[in-house]
Amino acid sequence: MQYHNTNGLIGDDLKHADQKAMTQEEWVLQHFKTYAYQKHSPFSVKRAYDKAHGTDIPITSIRRAISNLSCNGGVLVCLKDLPKIKTIYGGYEYLWEYKTGQEEMF
Repeated sequence: MQYHNTNGLIGDDLKHADQKAMTQEEWVLQHFKTYAYQKHSPFSVKRAYDKAHGTDIPITSIRRAISNLSCNGGVLVCLKDLPKIKTIYGGYEYLWEYKTGQEEMF
């Protein structure tokens, strides 16, 4: 399951939310693959997603996708050795990058 069911969805609602989350996650993965030698913040990925889809996706959806793609030796890596960058809200966030050489896994 890709969707983090924190609001207790069940049945068809849960199935739809999980499918939508997977589609978002696939897009995020493709974005990181396309720009594999660049570093990305969650907000930079959100801006690209919004521009590509004409939407205003919640930042939490992007963060969920990045988290899922990073878990258990996933294809994205958090660059904690680099300084965090400032967000539009005044907070700070890490940069992430695609682990090159992982194409054969997906």
